[in-house]
Amino acid sequence: MAVFAGTHDILIADARRIRAKLEALGVAHQYHEYPGMFHVWMLLPLPEGRRALEQTAAFITGGRT
Repeated sequence: MAVFAGTHDILIADARRIRAKLEALGVAHQYHEYPGMFHVWMLLPLPEGRRALEQTAAFITGGRT
């Protein structure tokens, strides 16, 4: 599982909670928290959005982009 969150996202508390649960269960995951980003920032033409989309593609393809 991959989780992306921004520190100004309305759902940041939920993202942190799911990260803690995944860690407690020993579930492999990737957690990416971007400072200052807000909800759905990945969809906007921002440098952070492009980086997150690249990380998403790498996660989906197993690093083969």
